[in-house]
Amino acid sequence: MTAQRIIRSYLTITGLFNGALALIWGVNTLFLLQAGLDIFHVMLVNAAFSFAEFLFEIPTGVVADTLGRRASLLLCLFTLLGSTLAYVALPALGFGFWPFALVSVLLGLGFTFWSGAAEAWLVDALKHVGYDQPIEPVFAKSQVAFGVAMLIGTTAGGLLGQLDLRVPYVVRAILLVPIIVLTWRLEEPGLQRRALRLATLPAEMKAVLVAGVRHGLKHPVVRPLASTAGSATSSTCSARSWSGSTAWWRRWWAWPRSPATWRWAASPRASGRGPACSSAASRSAA
Repeated sequence: MTAQRIIRSYLTITGLFNGALALIWGVNTLFLLQAGLDIFHVMLVNAAFSFAEFLFEIPTGVVADTLGRRASLLLCLFTLLGSTLAYVALPALGFGFWPFALVSVLLGLGFTFWSGAAEAWLVDALKHVGYDQPIEPVFAKSQVAFGVAMLIGTTAGGLLGQLDLRVPYVVRAILLVPIIVLTWRLEEPGLQRRALRLATLPAEMKAVLVAGVRHGLKHPVVRPLASTAGSATSSTCSARSWSGSTAWWRRWWAWPRSPATWRWAASPRASGRGPACSSAASRSAA
């Protein structure tokens, strides 16, 4: 396996993966509303996804470090495939908020199996074949591929959603199959696997956490970037939450002041109050 082949494999798999995920980012909220959820419960479903990403990030990192990068990537793909199909099936079966929240947790779990594992596979493989060039240009190309895949995926998902809001989910599930095949065929040069035991899991999780802090929060370059990104995200969420929470009085001011109008305008369904950060909302079934 040559360095160029490793880089091509990485860019191809990550590009296809992000494109498949992006298919539903633009239609997910509409799909949930059509399934019978109000906007408040839609945001709670998306919050369940975000919470699962936070909760499982470190435990699933242990899987990649012990069982292997490919195993972690495959767990991600199989989890996302099953969860995406379940997402489509829930409305047909007449299920509501709680099943959607549970499936969103599974989707969040699936994402964390991918998080960092693909990049770790790339670094391990390139190091094994003696690649001595800077790796930053490879990650830059990956970001470009991500942007292109997101643009194509969200646009295609919107067009497919014009036919039926379930179609982007079905197409995503179909696209995940060849990605599973490509990932299954990946070699893992340079990886030293070790057994994953329940007794050693706390120590493994601590090692992942410590390494993340050392290379992230304590890094003089990464730390300000992380702080800036966190501040920007918080500001965006706050602005959207304020917009949603003040929608009720704008309606009240514009409409006749009858008691029935007051009751309707103050309802969560009318105002869209609740968690309103739509970065997770657009990605929730991702």
